[in-house]
Amino acid sequence: MSESKFLRQNKEAVISQLNEDKKVYRVNKGERFYMLATFENGELVSLEEKELTPQWPRQRMMDENDSYQQNSQDPNQNQRWP
Repeated sequence: MSESKFLRQNKEAVISQLNEDKKVYRVNKGERFYMLATFENGELVSLEEKELTPQWPRQRMMDENDSYQQNSQDPNQNQRWP
């Protein structure tokens, strides 16, 4: 398949990598998958479908760090003195 035909059929494609003779386009396919299409000299040489890795474990770690920081603040900060 030619590069121009691919781009006509996949209008949402964006350049992911650009070298002298090689271009890689990325096309999102829903929330979990994307496709990488590699062209050399205007012709398709590779087509890969990949799955996005979930980000929730990292987000959960960040949330736990926030709650730890909030709990480790000065304990006298919220107390009222008579």
